[in-house]
Amino acid sequence: MSRVYSIEELVAAIPGLTVARLRRLEASEVVRPMITDDAAPAYRAVDRARLELACHLGEVFDLNEDALGLVMDLVDRMHGLHAELDALLRAVAEQPEAVRRELGAAFLRHRWGRVE
Repeated sequence: MSRVYSIEELVAAIPGLTVARLRRLEASEVVRPMITDDAAPAYRAVDRARLELACHLGEVFDLNEDALGLVMDLVDRMHGLHAELDALLRAVAEQPEAVRRELGAAFLRHRWGRVE
């Protein structure tokens, strides 16, 4: 099983994170804790990384928790789009040379309005 963190561990490890701020970040859906068998919230490594980023961005750009929720949602969408683009590029790479050339020309037409 992956490492999980308690509230106390996160607050001790992440500069600028307090229990109150953690609760506000949960309300803004920056993180969603897992609930353990003893009903205590637990956080995954990815949650810790998101909290570190959120606290850093909040400090550097003076963002409140609602703004951080929006920023993190955009980061999530960007990562999702990156994964989609990566899958598409791998699928194109599997195609014969002629098909790749046609797709490249179509891309240029649609993206830049040019024909190569």
